[in-house]
Amino acid sequence: EQHFHLLAGRVAAIPLGPLKRRVRDQLQRHSRHVAQSRRHEGTVGPVDGFVMDFTIERRRVSVVDELRYGRAMIRVGVSHWSIHPEADLASETVTEALRRGSRFQAALKSCPPETALTFWVYPDSFVAFRRLQQVVQQAGFRVAGRPLPQGVLVSGSPDGTRSQSQ
Repeated sequence: EQHFHLLAGRVAAIPLGPLKRRVRDQLQRHSRHVAQSRRHEGTVGPVDGFVMDFTIERRRVSVVDELRYGRAMIRVGVSHWSIHPEADLASETVTEALRRGSRFQAALKSCPPETALTFWVYPDSFVAFRRLQQVVQQAGFRVAGRPLPQGVLVSGSPDGTRSQSQ
């Protein structure tokens, strides 16, 4: 899955993978603190103009794991994350994005053919989304649109829904 942010008719690739890796690295560095507290909030980034805020919480251990490893076992994981762009985010208009050599084109070239593209779309960018959707579907990609109300951040959790692409 590759994610894109569409605001004010401008598109930018969201570096979700690199941001998640930074969260994992931070979790490993602070694992002792996280294991002792019930909840830890942090921030990583910026990466390519995006910052991720996250919450790590203790999670219940399954009965099987408790029997296998004992009652002292603790499992921690990300319970929620949100992403917001920095003020100087390098985004592109649809015209710029569809040009050869654009950041958008580079992001598409890095995706295997079976990649689903998820566009997080604000109300002012539905026209831009439809144009990009048409072009990338013609190129063979599956597309999912995630409409967001103005001011709401791109966010997710392990209990959230996965994008359904067409």
